Amino acid sequence: RAIDWASENGHLNVVEWLYEHRDEGCTTDAMNRASKNGHLNVVEWMHEHREEGCTRRAIDWASKNGENGHLNVVEWFCMSIEMKVVNLYVVEWLNEHRDEGCTNEAMDLASRNGHLNV
Repeated sequence: RAIDWASENGHLNVVEWLYEHRDEGCTTDAMNRASKNGHLNVVEWMHEHREEGCTRRAIDWASKNGENGHLNVVEWFCMSIEMKVVNLYVVEWLNEHRDEGCTNEAMDLASRNGHLNV
């Protein structure tokens, strides 16, 4: 879909135009691919305006691509832990790859969203 490809390439102006003038929508690939390529502005816009969300690939790809990964995108996912699609995966990923621990707020959000196993 056109929005998926525009998102992958970070063309937010094209994404916005397609959103306003076309009706085929997009898939989870839109946010996944934007994350993969470090287009945080597109990720944030997709989160705000679309319902498709993303898959586990979004944070995997963001953490692996670029010279040191797209840390700004990974951090955004961490701050947006209440996202319905990725919140448990973000907590699991952070637990596996980071050692800072988490805040009480993060634990509260995880439990509020039904992830008591966190």
